[in-house]
Amino acid sequence: MSTQLMRFAETTEKMMQAWYEHSSAILSHSGDLGFVREHFVNQVLSSFLPKSIIVGSGEIIGSSGNGKEVRSGQQDIILYRSDFPVFTSFTHINTYLIEGVIATIEIKSDLSKGYALDKAFKNVYRITSISKRVFIGENDDQKTLEYYNRVRKYVIGYAGWQDGNKLVENYSKALNNHHMNLPPDLIYQPGHCIVLDDGFLSGSIGAGIGGESTLALLNSTIPFTIFLFHLLKAIVSTTGSLVVQAPGINSSTRFMIDHYVNFPEQPFTRLSLKLK
Repeated sequence: MSTQLMRFAETTEKMMQAWYEHSSAILSHSGDLGFVREHFVNQVLSSFLPKSIIVGSGEIIGSSGNGKEVRSGQQDIILYRSDFPVFTSFTHINTYLIEGVIATIEIKSDLSKGYALDKAFKNVYRITSISKRVFIGENDDQKTLEYYNRVRKYVIGYAGWQDGNKLVENYSKALNNHHMNLPPDLIYQPGHCIVLDDGFLSGSIGAGIGGESTLALLNSTIPFTIFLFHLLKAIVSTTGSLVVQAPGINSSTRFMIDHYVNFPEQPFTRLSLKLK
C-alpha cells in the first residue's frame, strides 16, 4: 500500500466528515446538494485532479446504437478532457460530448435518506445508453474497448448507513428498481464502498458483468482510498497520460499506477447480486 496515497485519502476523508458534521450542526443549508457539491469540487477534486481535466456540470450528449441523439439529463459533476470542446451556456451548466467525458460523480449529502441512492442509480442509468463508439478492429475487440473506455460513474455520499449490510441491501434494491446489470462503477459513503468487480482495479479482466447477476466488492477498511485510486486510474487509462514514444520504435513507456496500491492485501467481501 502506498503510504502517501493512503495518508492523502484518509486526511481528505476526515476533512469531509468534519466539514459535514460541523455544517450540519451550524448551517441550516448543510443538506443542500448544491452546497455539498461545491464543497466536494473545491475542497476534494481541486486538490487531486490534474490541470488537464475540466470539472463541470450539465448534460452529456452522444448517440445511441441507431444513430439518434441521446442526452443524459443533468449530471452533478462531469470530469472532462480539456482538449475537447464544451458547448457553453455562459453559466456553470454546459453540454459535453460523450467522447470527452472521463467520469461523472453523483453527490449526495446522505445516501440513507429518502430515495437518494435510488435517484443516483436512475441518473447513472441514463448515461449507460450513451456509448463511446469504436469503429476499427474486430467485433469482439470493439466491444471490449467500448466497455473499458466507457464513462466511469461514481456516487459519493457524505453520510450513509452505519452497517455495510444495509448499504448492500439498498444497493441491491436500487439495482433491481432500474433493472441494471451495469450499475455505478463505485459507490462511496463513510466507512464503506461498493466497487464493480470487473478487473479494473486489479488489471485482470473480470467475469459476470452483465447477464443475470452483477459482481461487486464491498470494502470497509479503506473505502475512500479505493475511490481515489479508481478515479486516478480512470483518468490515466482514458487520457493516455504520460505516454512516451519515439519515431520508428514500436515500444512505448506508459505511466502505470497499479504498483501504488496493493489491493489483494485489503479485505474485500465479494457480492453476487441477481436481477429479479
